Amino acid sequence: MKNLYKKGKVHPSTPSVSHHLSLLPATILTLAAALSDEDKQVLAYLISCCGTSNSKSTSFTGHQKTNLPTDDDHHGDEGGGGNHDPMFECNCFSCYMSFWALWDSSPNRQLIHEIIEAYEEELFQKKKKNSKKKKKKEKSKRVCDESKENIDQEKALKDELESEEKNSSAKIEMFRWNRRRRLLLLFSLCNDAVSQANQINEKVSDLIGLLSDSPIDVEIREIVEEASVKMRELRVKKELLELVRALVGISDRLRDVREALKNGRLRFAAEEVRDLKKALRIGDEDEKDPVVYGLLRKEWLDCFEEIQDVLVRFMENAVRFEPDSGGIRVKYQLSMDGIAGVDLHTVLEALEVIGILDYGLAKVADQMIKFVITPAVNSRSSISFVEDSEKVSEATAEAVLKMVPSFDPKMEDVDGENMYSRIIQVVKFIYECICFQNVFWNQSFGRLTWTSISDLIISSFLSKAVPEDASKLADFQKIIKLTSEFETELKEMKFISASDSTDQKLSNFAENVEIHFASRKKTEILAKARNLLLQCDFSIPQEYIREGRPLKSAGIAVNSSEHVVDLLFLSERCVVSKAASQLMELVHKTLKDVCLSSPRVALEFYHAARDAILLYEAVIPVKLERQLDSINQVAVLMHNDCLYLSQEILGLAFEAIDGADGFQNTHKIKQFESTKFSIDQVVFILEKVRLIWEPLLLPPIYKKSTCIVLESVFSRMVRDILLLDDMAAEETLQLQRLIHLMLESLTSLMESLIAVIQKEKSEDYSRFPLDDLIPSLRKIRKLAELLDMPLKSITTAWESGELFNSGFTVSEGACAVPLGLKEE
Repeated sequence: MKNLYKKGKVHPSTPSVSHHLSLLPATILTLAAALSDEDKQVLAYLISCCGTSNSKSTSFTGHQKTNLPTDDDHHGDEGGGGNHDPMFECNCFSCYMSFWALWDSSPNRQLIHEIIEAYEEELFQKKKKNSKKKKKKEKSKRVCDESKENIDQEKALKDELESEEKNSSAKIEMFRWNRRRRLLLLFSLCNDAVSQANQINEKVSDLIGLLSDSPIDVEIREIVEEASVKMRELRVKKELLELVRALVGISDRLRDVREALKNGRLRFAAEEVRDLKKALRIGDEDEKDPVVYGLLRKEWLDCFEEIQDVLVRFMENAVRFEPDSGGIRVKYQLSMDGIAGVDLHTVLEALEVIGILDYGLAKVADQMIKFVITPAVNSRSSISFVEDSEKVSEATAEAVLKMVPSFDPKMEDVDGENMYSRIIQVVKFIYECICFQNVFWNQSFGRLTWTSISDLIISSFLSKAVPEDASKLADFQKIIKLTSEFETELKEMKFISASDSTDQKLSNFAENVEIHFASRKKTEILAKARNLLLQCDFSIPQEYIREGRPLKSAGIAVNSSEHVVDLLFLSERCVVSKAASQLMELVHKTLKDVCLSSPRVALEFYHAARDAILLYEAVIPVKLERQLDSINQVAVLMHNDCLYLSQEILGLAFEAIDGADGFQNTHKIKQFESTKFSIDQVVFILEKVRLIWEPLLLPPIYKKSTCIVLESVFSRMVRDILLLDDMAAEETLQLQRLIHLMLESLTSLMESLIAVIQKEKSEDYSRFPLDDLIPSLRKIRKLAELLDMPLKSITTAWESGELFNSGFTVSEGACAVPLGLKEE
């Protein structure tokens, strides 16, 4: 809304409403015609407040100037000097606010606003057009009369300045008036809000008073509670009704199951039983379930047992065994207890649907093992199977597997080939004629029978086929191959699982037969060794106890006795216990079998020989504990046993050195590795000897025995190296390296000897105390130095007697001189 009020003169005659509306353009007048009489009066009043094209007024937009009402207008002549009803011809502020409120509450408020805006825009355009005409006229006059034009321009400029001044004053007054009008309007709205709040307060007070006078709230609460109870009861009744419907439906379905069984619709009955199991939550019972659920579950269980019994009986009638002839007869069209026309395939489907396929096939599987598989496994060459299928009509369709005797002399089954072939034929018959080539059914039958079949084959064939002699283990490879092929065929028919290792019992047993054989032999060897040690009384025959007479002069046939043995590395004999001599005899016999066995069996035999010797350490000290605390012959006999065992063990070590083909060509990698491995074996055995002797023998005996063994080893190595001819420079360096590695590996053994010597001779301890006890130790150290010396230096050492002082003899020194030829 732009020009809302106009200050003008009061004319004697007041223009009517139609007069003001006639001022509107024709296009706008058509819009005003749609207004009600009250809205037309409001529109006419607001138009009267706007200046016409001839007046000096403005709109809210600044196009026209508005003469604002003053405070005097509230008490003008028209107004009567006080509050009065709104009058169209009155220009007071109260009337203006009344017509403003009527406009603001009118439903055509926006239309009235747009009409007034269009009217003011029309006035502005007229004024602008008149201004242009005036300027054009002034310009023409200026052409005619220059001087007059200057005067007119000055006058026009003066008028324009006055007009601008008046416009500025009018704008300021308009701003002030608008601000005041808005404040008044705001105060009016606040007054109305307060008035409305008071009215609401009065109404609320009346309502509270009404409620406090009568207990209507209690009645309302009771009604609401009663309605809630009724709704809950209705909801419970609906739920109970749904439950009753469900229970009735389940009961009807159970009745349908029994009817289906009587009519031979086995698959339908099985599917219903399966679905009802889920509906009744069988296996997931809750104590809070209604009692009727328990009754229905019991009825379902009766139906389940009934259909289970029917299906199992159908399977028994379908697959029949002939114990006398050992045959199988499978009938496909079945009838029983008035139920006719039932197909075997349907019976198997029903068993699968209700999840009792294994149960339904269990009895058939047991009879298959008893009447078919067992004769096929136990009968090596006298039977074979012949398949015969008969189909006279759909009702008499049958499949037959007959067991017939065989008179072929070539049918002797040594390696199990014929046995495996017979079992494969039976499994194929099961797969095709009983399981209808259904993989799942065949797997179920396999789970029921494979454990018994595999155990039967192992106990009746494989375990008996294990050779007693290690030399015949190689002949068992064909059985291993046939067993693996047999299991592969069963996997292809899905009779056993291809991924489950537990189903490969036959292959695992056959492939590990060497281990079974070796483990059994190892157990036998250790049991025999233990019995030898426990049964020996460590007594010496009287003929060996002759004072002051050596064994040779005693007139005893040494070689004919188990008590007298030769020491391998000493030119002496000694009396040992019967247990020690028999133990070493058992060890040598076991090691001979090692040479004739496969690697896995040989390893088990080696462990058996090693553990047999270690049994002496574990058993004898405990057995002879009381005798060793007193003075008797047992301690001496035990000492001799240890000396004898050490010599024998050392002999095994020399066998390892001999296996390295001496020390020739050690500059070649393969020969060097072979020699190094042999030396490592010797060091390993010596370390084992130390572990056995050190805690048992007295320190002097331990020192003497160990030095004798080491002397034998070092002297053998020195002799073999000195006997080498035409060595290359690289070969001498490799030999030197081998000697250093051996001495380094024997550090713990040397330290144990040094500790014993320190206790005996703490004051006379020298730098190399072992050189005097082990002469070859000084010699082998010097030999390591010679291998890296030129010929001239070796010759000088020989001539100066340095080699002689190191223990070299004349012949050994002569052999040592050529060691430096390649270095000159």
